[in-house]
Amino acid sequence: MARTSSVVQTMHGAAAEEARFEAADAGAHLATASHLIGTGEPELAAFFTAFTRYASPEDLIHYTGAELASLVSGLHARLARRLAGTSLVQIFAPSSEDAGFARNAETVVLAVNDDIPFLYDSCTAEIRSRGYRIAAAFHPVVALARDASGTLSPKGSPLTESVIVLALEGVLDAEEAADLRDGLIEVFAGTRAVVRDWKPMLERIAETAASLNRNPPQVSEAELEENIAFLDWMADEHFTFLGCRDYVFSGEGEGRLDPVYESGLGLLADPEMRVVRRGQDRSRLTPAVREFLKKPTPLIITKSALRSPVHRRVHMDYVGVKTFDPKGRLTGERRFIGLFTSNAYSQLPVAIPLLRRKTAAVRAGSGLPPSSHDGKALQHILDTFPRDELFQISEDELLATALGILNLGQRPKVRIFLRFDRFDRYVSALVFIPRERYSGAVRDTVHAILARAFNGRQSAATPMLDDEALARVHYIVGRNEGPRPEADVKELESEIRSAIRTWDDGFADAARFAHGEITGGVSLRYAAAFPAGYRDAFTPAEAVEDIGHIETVLRNEGAAGPLAAHFYSRNGDVPDALHLKLFVHGLFVPLSECLPVFENLGLRVIAEDAFALAPLAEDGTGQSVALQNFLMARSDGKPVEIERLRPLLEDAFHAVWRSDAESDGFNRLVTAAGLDWRDVVILRAIAKFLRQAGLALSQTYVESALAKNPALAVFLVQLFRTRHDPEAFETAAPRNRAADEIRKTIQTALDDVPSADDDRIIRAMLSVIDAMLRTSAFQRDASGNPRSYLAFKLESKRLDMLPAPKPLYEIFVYSPEVEGVHLRFGKIARGGIRWSDRAEDFRTEILSLAKAQQVKNSVIVPVGAKGGFYPKTIPAGAAREVVQATGIAAYKTFIGALLDLTDNIGPGGSVISPAHTLRYDGDDPYFVVAADKG
Repeated sequence: MARTSSVVQTMHGAAAEEARFEAADAGAHLATASHLIGTGEPELAAFFTAFTRYASPEDLIHYTGAELASLVSGLHARLARRLAGTSLVQIFAPSSEDAGFARNAETVVLAVNDDIPFLYDSCTAEIRSRGYRIAAAFHPVVALARDASGTLSPKGSPLTESVIVLALEGVLDAEEAADLRDGLIEVFAGTRAVVRDWKPMLERIAETAASLNRNPPQVSEAELEENIAFLDWMADEHFTFLGCRDYVFSGEGEGRLDPVYESGLGLLADPEMRVVRRGQDRSRLTPAVREFLKKPTPLIITKSALRSPVHRRVHMDYVGVKTFDPKGRLTGERRFIGLFTSNAYSQLPVAIPLLRRKTAAVRAGSGLPPSSHDGKALQHILDTFPRDELFQISEDELLATALGILNLGQRPKVRIFLRFDRFDRYVSALVFIPRERYSGAVRDTVHAILARAFNGRQSAATPMLDDEALARVHYIVGRNEGPRPEADVKELESEIRSAIRTWDDGFADAARFAHGEITGGVSLRYAAAFPAGYRDAFTPAEAVEDIGHIETVLRNEGAAGPLAAHFYSRNGDVPDALHLKLFVHGLFVPLSECLPVFENLGLRVIAEDAFALAPLAEDGTGQSVALQNFLMARSDGKPVEIERLRPLLEDAFHAVWRSDAESDGFNRLVTAAGLDWRDVVILRAIAKFLRQAGLALSQTYVESALAKNPALAVFLVQLFRTRHDPEAFETAAPRNRAADEIRKTIQTALDDVPSADDDRIIRAMLSVIDAMLRTSAFQRDASGNPRSYLAFKLESKRLDMLPAPKPLYEIFVYSPEVEGVHLRFGKIARGGIRWSDRAEDFRTEILSLAKAQQVKNSVIVPVGAKGGFYPKTIPAGAAREVVQATGIAAYKTFIGALLDLTDNIGPGGSVISPAHTLRYDGDDPYFVVAADKG
């Protein structure tokens, strides 16, 4: 029974290899199913043949052979009983009845009717209108024999039946299935009514034309003939009649139109079916309807308020024909609803009654010679005018709109032409948009603008795209209840222009605003610099802002040379979120390099986007800039104050990147405490000293203590600055008072610190600050910049944590490249400098050397001195030359830092103190350093 040849036949003309494979697979499935069906039941075998004969291969291979056999057998059983003139609709999930269907989570719709037109398209339109997707479809027309009760019987009368089988994606629940079944039964009932009354409706329109001839209104003979010709044209297969109903006019009061329900045909045989208005069809006339009825014009052509349940799911066309008595007085209206056929849309207006008269009047009213360029252009506009709109628009409106379109010519700009339905049910808008701007998204955006402007809903949008410079879209906006808002067309056009502006438009304007006269150069160099992904992520204004950062890294003039970091926030961000753009001249920065820096700043990375930017140099050559855009959040979950944090984070990141600052947990204080990175260096240097002094807590522990108590970290820095910033106070008294107040604040705050270790750490750091006699923190180098290292001189005896013997003074030097200490046990002391390789305890090493020196040299020098430094940046496995060069550079930095805190003896024995340095130890010009050969 399998008919592989029939499957191939359905694909006749398909050259694609895929189609041949589908046909072969379908044939194999059919063979399997045919074998399973067998020949034992002739009726089932015949039904299987009919079911599969014209099915597409794509639908056949939706099922395996076994599934197809099971489905057909089950469907045949469901056909057992159906009365002629009724609809059999069943909705079921095959997987619930046959375990072999478990792989398909779907619902099958079975609809059986007497074979009449419009069943299949009406059925599928109803299903799609509910949002269901059809996975496979079968529509055999079969001859079944049924007895008087509608039961299948070989002795029954043959009846040609339409069997529609649709597989829907997903399994419908019981309520959804029942609702869909009720909807389909209603659709099929309407379809039967339309087909049943098709000929009576043709007779009714012929009778209507004859009635107009017998009882004409007070219009010219030519106009009357044109209206009658239009009715004849409708009947000549140009209109699919779906309903007809008569209405009787009563002139009492404001007038009434009362429906004659018994006159209803097709869909309008249902008394509840409305044409113009939804809900209760009040007989009382609206002002718009009353105005129409007063005019002698015999016809009105417009759209029904309802979508057609039959054939095509679109708003039905409504043709109203007035009826008159022998004296030409209005007696009522006969309403026809239906759909203009494809023939009606394919004919030119000059071949259609009413339209030929209307378009001729417009051509004459334009005053344009038909053979002229503009005359021919006007004719093209009329020929391609939306057909539904052409039926409904008045001559005056059409003339104004057509001339407006003609004036557009080849100028690509936004224009809107509006027409309001006389019953205020919808607004029709012809919108012209520059062709290169048109897209599906633009279409929907404009529709939404119009719907909002007229308090309506998006009903339909029909674009027309050709070789012209403008795209035309015909929009229908269904009106909501309430008065129609007044909308200014020019304002609407301006809003649409803004909405459809391209990214390039916005960029050119933003560049012009930001760069003024040089915009031409900027726009040209950056016209193709930003890829599509960037344009989706950032606005043109943001791009213009980014140009500043890009130019900075291209010129290598940024705070970190060929790299620039820019922190920012966006509307809609959660409170703890922020963003970072990292601009790099050249290649992208590996995440393994930048992520630890972010984490040490107290930030966690959530997502990253990368964009390769390609601006042109001024000579036109290509350049490459890598942009990495990070979405981040504060690790502590606290809100981000971007205006306060941006400069702090940017400066800190740049300092780390150019190696002016180390990347460690102390940097969390930039975010947590709002400290500048140089303030963090102060705390880091103090912690480094404490580690050398023997504080038995790790650096990580110290970092955590400060991060948990950011306010105390700020107070420590304030105390340091108060005591040592020469510009903070003019005299000592207010400086000392301010320092005392800060100490009190710290002591009070320490009472609330729950951790004993945290308390111990902060008190130790406080004691170091109080023991400081001098610091280089506020000195400047030859270029006027802060020094790249920090040194501070301590009165060692004031520090309880130091092991014995305690020197008189010591200087601790910190920088990212080197750390060191110099211990001096008297005002006048002699000692050398040692290159140490003990990173964790070089002070212990130096102290041991100093003690040994004291014993050895006690006769020669009563007290000694000793210093040492540890180079921190020697690469692992580096060559001897590299090690030596790194050590020498570290030595120079260390010695320079020591000398920065040392008084010099000037002419006549005068003491010259270091600039920008406060001294809490008076004159101390007797510091002598000698190299230590050991």
